[in-house]
Amino acid sequence: MDYLDWYHEYGYCENYVLPFYIKQDCGNLFFAGTLTLVYYKERPYFITASHCIHDSYDYKKNGVFLISKHGDINISEYIKGLYRYSEYDILIMDVKIIISDHEYIVIDERLGSGSDIDFLYIVGYPVKKSPKVIHKTINVKDLYNSKLTTQSIDGHEKERSSINQSLILISKFEEYNDRHIISYNDLSNAEYFYDGKKEKGYSPKGMSGGAIFYADKKEYSYSIGGYDNEKKEFKKQKEINLHFAGILIKHQNEKMLIGVSRDKIISLLDKTILDILNKEYGNVLAYFEYGKSLLIS
Repeated sequence: MDYLDWYHEYGYCENYVLPFYIKQDCGNLFFAGTLTLVYYKERPYFITASHCIHDSYDYKKNGVFLISKHGDINISEYIKGLYRYSEYDILIMDVKIIISDHEYIVIDERLGSGSDIDFLYIVGYPVKKSPKVIHKTINVKDLYNSKLTTQSIDGHEKERSSINQSLILISKFEEYNDRHIISYNDLSNAEYFYDGKKEKGYSPKGMSGGAIFYADKKEYSYSIGGYDNEKKEFKKQKEINLHFAGILIKHQNEKMLIGVSRDKIISLLDKTILDILNKEYGNVLAYFEYGKSLLIS
């Protein structure tokens, strides 16, 4: 497969991920990892690897931050709850915030055939392409805007800041099961959408929490974006040829990439929704609204 044919899709899939920071005790911002934006059963969520935010971290007190042209934005007040699944290294954020210039991957039980998977496409934010620590004395807005550049993507000009650049790894598919998805990435003679050819590719460190896709020209998945604040709904739904396959959680020797599979992510989202319904409406309503099977852990 000539994956260069899919470059326009690659450039677009960075719209589904965000780099995020947490605050150290000294007040510095520390790069934590990658958030994947998903939409499941009429609710938006952010998903990352649970090791990106230690379970002792008080996010309500210390914050969770996004970096943008407006500066550092603390989104902790928009996080309704954190749902940690340490056994799978997954953290799901129930959020009440819509990122206007990004889109959300629509996840449903309908799977693409995936019968001819050769490669996986993993998008996230490596430490190599993001500052690991931003000192508390630095004006983040000035820093971000000082590094703005314009790059051409599929014939369109896009403004990007080199302070945070996403990376799309093209990895050889190895295995998919009800828990994990595994692939291999050769760091030698790597070729990237934005950076071109590299004798040695970037380490995937920092990409934990990023989205994993596979491509299928015969079937479509969907993403949504363009939120209407008056109607309280998304304006558009877009057909895409990249299908959500999982969330990256770790790498071994920089080559073996391990993610939590789509099936398991759906299962964990279902558990999360049940917990949310229990909190909002009580066990009885959750039981009737969401199904008896989900009450059995």
